[in-house]
Amino acid sequence: MRLPSTRSAWAAGLLLAGGVGWWLVGGKGSVEDAGWTAVRRDDLVIGLEVTGTLEAVDSSQLGPPQIPDFWEYKISMLAPEGAEVKLGDPVLAFDASALERKLEEKQSESASAPKKIEKKEVEAALRLR
Repeated sequence: MRLPSTRSAWAAGLLLAGGVGWWLVGGKGSVEDAGWTAVRRDDLVIGLEVTGTLEAVDSSQLGPPQIPDFWEYKISMLAPEGAEVKLGDPVLAFDASALERKLEEKQSESASAPKKIEKKEVEAALRLR
């Protein structure tokens, strides 16, 4: 049996290394869709058309006060869209006239309640006599 010469062993090794290198770089070891692309000089495109939705980084939910048995809310003031507001600046205001009327009714009921109680106590005292 005859052993291969040093030159032929080197040649076989180089051939094997070249084949593996070609396979890794240009064969199955690279990105599947990789290929050549034509490059040309042109203006820089600043605008870009995209689709999707924007989401605020910091937002607050605004709404009417939760008052039982009251569903009629009218907006009387609303800050302009895109306006910058500072902490404490009014952004949204509701018409309070209906609530003020309801408050006046309840205050008058509250004011007349002691008189009604006093009247009933007097009537009850008269019945006992």
